Amino acid sequence: MDNGVSLNELMATLGKDSFVPTQRNAALGVGNTDPRRAYLQQAAVELSSQGQAWLGERLQSAFDRHGTVPQDALDKLDWPTLP
Repeated sequence: MDNGVSLNELMATLGKDSFVPTQRNAALGVGNTDPRRAYLQQAAVELSSQGQAWLGERLQSAFDRHGTVPQDALDKLDWPTLP
């Protein structure tokens, strides 16, 4: 977890612009604009374009610093069979 990217940091940094629903609600002036509440209510909440960019930059930085798991190692994991 130490080398991961913090969703809490994303929400603290971007606020209402973290997710599409909170960004949309802020633009309309109605509804929930709290990213933490949005995430609690809907675990599959869609990242905004700003959230995607922020996350992508942090992930790339983490990959550069710590490396990635090679594909052949991933292929050996016990992945579920998808229909």
